[in-house]
Parts: sequence; structure tokens; C-alpha cells
Amino acid sequence: MSLIDLIKEEVVARALDELIIHPPKVPNRLVVPPARNSGGLVGRAFNYALGFEIVRQNPVATWGEWGADRSLRSLSSSLAGVKNLVGVDLEVAQVSANGVRLDVQDVDTWTKIIGSARRDLVGYAKLKEPIQEERAAMAQHALRLAKIEAYFRSGMIDPTVNDTRSDDVNDITALVAAVPRGFCSSPEVATIGPEFGDASRAVGGADADLILDDAIVELKTVKTLQVRQDVRQVVAYLVLAQVGQIEGRPPSCQRAVLYYARQAQVIELALMDDFKQKTKLVFEIMQSAATTVE
Repeated sequence: MSLIDLIKEEVVARALDELIIHPPKVPNRLVVPPARNSGGLVGRAFNYALGFEIVRQNPVATWGEWGADRSLRSLSSSLAGVKNLVGVDLEVAQVSANGVRLDVQDVDTWTKIIGSARRDLVGYAKLKEPIQEERAAMAQHALRLAKIEAYFRSGMIDPTVNDTRSDDVNDITALVAAVPRGFCSSPEVATIGPEFGDASRAVGGADADLILDDAIVELKTVKTLQVRQDVRQVVAYLVLAQVGQIEGRPPSCQRAVLYYARQAQVIELALMDDFKQKTKLVFEIMQSAATTVE
């Protein structure tokens, strides 16, 4: 069960709602209208592209395993499992697992794409003010990585992983350009894609988008807002941050922030005064619901 599914459980939703004073009112004024319906691709790619910018602007930024890395590891493991089960030659074979075509060539392709993105990020991080062509090149990397990540998120393999559409590239660069100045340019703490150790594992696995200083930040690249669900999601991450750890250390997260990329809106939630006192109980409710549903 994903965290998105978990927060839809009535008992969990009710517990999370009790941690906030009231849902925020978010004006739905599109600053960056979508170029097309990409089915979530541009949203995932924007997370990578913003991560690239955070790394470029912040020497303190840390970024652990990418979702694309997890897809590669998962695919490699699945192929090895099928090989052991049926004895196929994975140097030449295409096999099927759970209705998804698995091909050893995907492992090679994904490895090259991820390696190329990491190498180019090293150079990009040294640029003081990238030109449009350099930003577009990183947007292309973001799109490829987002396509690979789809396997980890939903079990789907995109056969067009190397292809990037110019309208998607332009959309991503526009979204990055619309980020309010100062939003993520000078934090003392910048952690991209944090997980919270045993706390994340206890609810079936959960990784947030960002930690900036003492704030958990959830990124949303949507045309139509679902504020209530988004609030519950970011508050759930804050609960995990309160009881969990990142690389053996508890994060000092005290705030919950939503960033709506197409609206260029930064929304900080108003939390109840007794938020900290309630987090352990809410975490136990989340953990119990995750176990019961599974």
C-alpha cells in the first residue's frame, strides 16, 4: 500500500485532519498551464529538475537514491529471479513477469541514462547561471529519469525512455523558472527525496519530496487542486519525520509546506499547538492501518 492509499483510509484521514487548524485556501490561478496531458510524467520530471536546481544552488544539498535507481535495482532483481526460476538466458531473452515485459537491454539502457544524468549534474552544479540550452538538457535528463522511475512506482516499463518531447522540455523549464526566488536557494539544510528509516518501512515505504531547513515540502504539479488530500499527504510525511530518522539521525522538521508548481504557490500549513504531542499516536494509527489493509 502506498502512502497515498493509506491517507485515504478513514481512520488515518481523520487522525491527520486533527493535526491542522484548517485546510488552506489556495487560489487556483495557473501560472504555467500544462502543454499537454502527460499522465504524470512531467510532474515526476519536475521533481528531478527542481532537484538539479537545488543541487546547483546549494552546496549543502544532499540527494540519496533516485527513484530511477530503485527502478533499476528492482528490474535487475526481477530479471535475476526469473532467470533462477526458468533458467532462461538473460543475455538474449525477453521474459514476462506480472504481465510486464522484462528485457536485459532495459537494464543496460537505464544504467547508461542514469550514469549520463549524474555526470552532467556534476557539471551543471558548477554553473553560476545556466543558459537556456543547458537548462533544457537537464530537463531532458529529468524526463528520462522520470520514465525509468515509473517502473518503481507503478510497475510499468516505458519503451520510449530515450525519447523526449520538446513541449515537455519547455513545460519543465517553465515550471522551474516560475519557482519563487528564494524558495529553495539558500537553506542550511536541503535534503532531496528523504526517507525516514523504520518509520517509512512501517507504513509500507514512503519518501517525501524535500526537506528545506525545518520544513517538509511536498511538490504538486497539477492543473486541478486536491488540497485536502495534499494536506494529509504532507502532514503524514511530517509525522514520519517526527518519529523516524534519516541516515541514523532524526530530522529537525517542524513545518509542513505544499508547493503547487503550476500555480507557483508556496503554502505553509497551520498546525495545531499540540502537534508534537499527537504525532506518536497518529503514527501508530497509520502503522496499524497499513498492517490491517495489507
